[in-house]
Amino acid sequence: MNCFECNRSAEIKKYKAYLYEGISLDNVHLFNVEVMHCADCKSETLILPRPAKLHLAIGVAVVLQPARLSGADAKFLRRNAGFSLKDWAKRIGIADATYSKLENSHRPVSPQNDRLIRVNYLNALKQKHSEDFHLAKYLEIALSVNTENTKDFAIAVNAEKPEADAKYLPYNSPLLAKPEVSVVEAKTLPIEPLAKVRIACGYSLMIPAFNQELALPEENYNVSDNFTFAA
Repeated sequence: MNCFECNRSAEIKKYKAYLYEGISLDNVHLFNVEVMHCADCKSETLILPRPAKLHLAIGVAVVLQPARLSGADAKFLRRNAGFSLKDWAKRIGIADATYSKLENSHRPVSPQNDRLIRVNYLNALKQKHSEDFHLAKYLEIALSVNTENTKDFAIAVNAEKPEADAKYLPYNSPLLAKPEVSVVEAKTLPIEPLAKVRIACGYSLMIPAFNQELALPEENYNVSDNFTFAA
């Protein structure tokens, strides 16, 4: 398969664990994910057949994490829920300038704001996924979190089966430190054409070209973390 950046031959590898740098968080690892590597232009492109479900799974893992939310967590959850900063701050009940400071880590997320963010995020997801979203179960977990806990773990989500429960692993876990890699044959790729997608930070990934999960206008943030189709 040819590279999307330089159109030269590229190799696809499947990782047991891969740091997901395409979002505003620095502690999310994807299990069982395929990545296109180009030896010529040195680009790496993720291949995610179910990006919307994956980002939903990441959002749930973030909001249920057993430690106080960080500014980056707050930003990711807001974007993942599909709200502008102004509308989200109004929903939380604080000034948008104050919430901006939280997102950019210019002031810590207080225990009270931590609870408000978690509850409002879960309620927002319930409105969008009313049929299969277990709000009561998630609220019980989120509200029982000790916000004094130190965040000393990574979040691991299965890219092949995002509906499976995420894992919280210590940073020194062998599952993250020494990921197994295997070369993927072209015949194992999805049969449908692949379309390249670029997210806000410039990170690239590929999805099936006619994936209905992404049949949304570019200004719609519901796909999570500002997906826009690359030119």
